[in-house]
Amino acid sequence: MSLPGIVGLCHIGFAVHSIEEFQRTWGALLGLDDWLVRDVNQPDGLLQLHGEIVGPASSRVAFARLADTAIELVEPHDGRTRTSAWLEERGPGIHHLAFWVDDLDRAVAALGDTAEVTYSPAGRRPGLAAPVSAVARGHGALPLAPEPAPGFWAYTESRDARVPWCLELLDARSTDIVRAAFGDHLVYPPPHRPVPGDPLVEPQPPHVGDHLVHPPPHRPIPGDHLVHLRPHHAVPGDHLVEPRPPHEDRA
Repeated sequence: MSLPGIVGLCHIGFAVHSIEEFQRTWGALLGLDDWLVRDVNQPDGLLQLHGEIVGPASSRVAFARLADTAIELVEPHDGRTRTSAWLEERGPGIHHLAFWVDDLDRAVAALGDTAEVTYSPAGRRPGLAAPVSAVARGHGALPLAPEPAPGFWAYTESRDARVPWCLELLDARSTDIVRAAFGDHLVYPPPHRPVPGDPLVEPQPPHVGDHLVHPPPHRPIPGDHLVHLRPHHAVPGDHLVEPRPPHEDRA
């Protein structure tokens, strides 16, 4: 089954041991000099890796625009992440392609058993819950851990493919959140154009500059079934003729 609702490529992700080394070599070769570099801290208990809740972790990421796409570099520092595990398993290189989808829940559901959600917010894997950090003795039953949120992104991987890479899916309805964090160093989908029956998007005003091609104004030719009718000339027996007023000499 094909993946539904892909609306555009966001970036190409690389797992690296050193962001600086990539910038000095490949970055210079590609002419990339405008990098956004951020330190990212992963809180304890909010993410899952292969179905297990993972603890705190930290990484450094860097983004740069390249032609009509973007590059992300991920340099793991501490803790367990999908990128740190990838470096241990396969070494540095291309790690993922990130695509925007119009509905992340629908896209993940469409993958079915053909792929695994290998890394994501814990709520993306049913049955996972954030751990309870501490419970005072003698004060009643254990409190229920809050249901973790599914988030707006997920790393997925094919169960059968021989070419290893991750497919990162990003929910296009969360574009504003990502743009606020990373600005124009990533590529974003065009504004959503509502379609009939789409309950998830509020109607928006028409866009200037449609990406669809409109047909030119129609110029009728002989035999064309789209030609507008000319003024009707009545002929005997024509049932489309409007009735005329009765003649005065009729009885």
